[in-house]
Amino acid sequence: RFRLRCQSPDYLVRVSQALVLHRPLPSRVRLRPVAAKMIGSSGYLPIDEETKQNLTEQASSCRAMKVVLETRRPRLIAKETVAPSPNVSDDLEKVFALATDEEPCALVVNAKDESGAVPGADEKQWVVIVWIPEDAPARMKTLWSTAMKSIRESFLEMKFKEVQASERGELSADAVLSAAKELAQEQQAKPNAGLLAEIQSKRKD
Repeated sequence: RFRLRCQSPDYLVRVSQALVLHRPLPSRVRLRPVAAKMIGSSGYLPIDEETKQNLTEQASSCRAMKVVLETRRPRLIAKETVAPSPNVSDDLEKVFALATDEEPCALVVNAKDESGAVPGADEKQWVVIVWIPEDAPARMKTLWSTAMKSIRESFLEMKFKEVQASERGELSADAVLSAAKELAQEQQAKPNAGLLAEIQSKRKD
């Protein structure tokens, strides 16, 4: 799907005729992909301010949030949430059920729970399942390819690990928990790396 820009009504008629009759387009005609315009100059989709606030303030009372694309005013918005139980594994089937075959979405999941299923997980660590069904239109696939960047740029104080899925079989607890554990280990390693560098610096002195 493209949006047409031309400079006069006569030009519009000529372009329309060319498109219908499969003739070469007149010179100076510009066809701009709608998807590119929706993403904008930043290179990614903006996130609704209310969604930003909800994810930041409700982290402790939210297991997961479903984020969808609002095309009328191109941006990512929260559509549904899943409340946490004591064990993240018990919640994941509810999370996966939010994904539909017709609509791409992002399922943003926090793995911190009372059972300690993911050692070291905290409220600022989230796994993002980017769900793009195989049958989704190419334009939607283009838009959703920027979803992870949108989320990272909007929540700089949080840490994320992406899981991509296009088939139901890829929506698995193992994939989510593995990503969550990897993220927790990465975050735990960072302070240790800083401490090691400080010790080595003191030894040199």
